[in-house]
Amino acid sequence: MTLYNEDYSFGNGLYRLLLLIDEYKSVNRACKEMKMAYSKAYKMIIRSEKDLNCKLLVGKIGGKGGGGSTLTEEARKLMSFYEQINKKQKNLLKKK
Repeated sequence: MTLYNEDYSFGNGLYRLLLLIDEYKSVNRACKEMKMAYSKAYKMIIRSEKDLNCKLLVGKIGGKGGGGSTLTEEARKLMSFYEQINKKQKNLLKKK
């Protein structure tokens, strides 16, 4: 399932990427897990943020304590909404 506004906004790939970012607190590590280029992940996130008019990530620059990324509250709400829609869609398909 894919959510649209003006452009492709949110789908399974971005959902999975955000789940991994949340788990590892790192875009780079999430990309490695998905075997995805960092540049592609970055473009997906930027395109979605632009189309949805909200930030999905908060990042910290590396250094002595290390960097990292965390999900915004908007990202968490979007993921929850996406999960609910997918669950409803699967339930509807089971009824047919």
